[in-house]
Amino acid sequence: MTKEIGVDMGERFSRFVNSATSVDIDGFAEIITTDHRALQQYAFNTFIACMKIWAKNYEKGNYDARNQFTCKMSHEFIEKYYG
Repeated sequence: MTKEIGVDMGERFSRFVNSATSVDIDGFAEIITTDHRALQQYAFNTFIACMKIWAKNYEKGNYDARNQFTCKMSHEFIEKYYG
């Protein structure tokens, strides 16, 4: 795997969440949370990687009202569990 694959997947995921309905999100969540247990762990680790970046953005003040909750909650989670 290469960084380019990750970038492509990130762009695809961004397009998904930009137009997803609650039904789409529920379908995504159902697949991720019922996948092979090792893959569930890898998926969670991916979400944690995002949270670490959002937490750093919170510390730097690199957020606004649109993503303040995401950055603040990520910061609190990372401090509590990785502090």
